[in-house]
Amino acid sequence: MLKPLKKINKEERKLLGNSEDDLQVLWRDLKLGSLDKQGTDQTTDKFIRTIRQSISKKSLVTLTELYSPMINWFFAAFPNRFLLSSTPAMLAENLSIFNRLERSAIVNVITNTRGRLNGLLIYVHDQPQIHSRIAYTLNLKHLNIESAKINQIQYASGKVAFCYYLKVSKRGEQNVILPRELETSIKRNTLPKLIIKTQTFLYNTKLQLEYLKDDKKGYMVKEKKSEALGDFPVWNGKFSEKTDFSRRDKNYLRIKITADDAPLLYYKIINAFDQVGVAIQQAVITTIGHQVIDTFYINSVDHEKLVKSNFEESLKESLMSPSEI
Repeated sequence: MLKPLKKINKEERKLLGNSEDDLQVLWRDLKLGSLDKQGTDQTTDKFIRTIRQSISKKSLVTLTELYSPMINWFFAAFPNRFLLSSTPAMLAENLSIFNRLERSAIVNVITNTRGRLNGLLIYVHDQPQIHSRIAYTLNLKHLNIESAKINQIQYASGKVAFCYYLKVSKRGEQNVILPRELETSIKRNTLPKLIIKTQTFLYNTKLQLEYLKDDKKGYMVKEKKSEALGDFPVWNGKFSEKTDFSRRDKNYLRIKITADDAPLLYYKIINAFDQVGVAIQQAVITTIGHQVIDTFYINSVDHEKLVKSNFEESLKESLMSPSEI
């Protein structure tokens, strides 16, 4: 940073030089990795403040110009509930993790100050039953979803991906959850078939399915067309300098599902959408006590498909299938 800054603004380079020794100490402490989470956050904040005291916003923009497409993608793709609740250190850490978008699945585990599991960030390419794969993986790892938001990304090449932010807790013993294990599970595990038994009385009063109008909160993350994107726009030099991601308002039909929480519930709900061939565009998942309230955003043209497929009955049958698979 110091050498490029000298070319950009000599006065700011000289000013930052007064804090160079302090920056070297802070950088060394961060690189050693010996600090706990709280110490790392505090050191990172001090490091950032020291730089900002000497460097103007204009110079910072120039210094980070090379990384600007990736930063633009990151802040458009991941949900606000993660972006607004995270420290600068957390955002910087995840910017460095989610920088190889050619990978079909990327997972990062988020922990609290005590090192206990707090949440997950997941990036996946769109593929058959991808949401079911994630739901099944969460169940295999005994993870409960407390809340979640799913965003869809549409690349200029036509490819589609999804970004998840999940607040989770673990059932049973607090074992370590490894990101690579989750990535492998999402990509390779074979999904089980639900055992659907014919019921003489299907109506479960604990399940409520509602078709709701557009709430004007739906959006997709879309890339503007730019030059030389290649087959799949990825970081590592393949993003064009003109690449721009933004959130575009989208009119969606909302499907609200309220049910009592139970093992495999989320997997069964997602499986019901898969069975009728309706793609989920965006989703908000909330667990309050023992009740789950899930809102799925779908394209309005899929409404007729849901009605004709008798989706409500299929969903009830799916939820009434055996929980142990």
